[in-house]
Amino acid sequence: MACAFKEPDRVPTDCSSHCGMMNREFEKLSRHFGINNPKYDTNLVGMVDVFDERVWQKFPIDVRTIWMGKPDNFKKT
Repeated sequence: MACAFKEPDRVPTDCSSHCGMMNREFEKLSRHFGINNPKYDTNLVGMVDVFDERVWQKFPIDVRTIWMGKPDNFKKT
């Protein structure tokens, strides 16, 4: 609604890839919701930058980050 310049029923929320959560904390949060072995990816400093959608569905978050993926020859150091 907000993107269409119409009044939404609430203020849209976004936590996407910039919420500042470390991988261990994301795993704890996932377990809290009964989600074992969550799917996620981390950046170079260990912060989660791709979140398991099953965790996000537990929150009223309206915005999702869309990642194109890494090149086939990407090597994490």
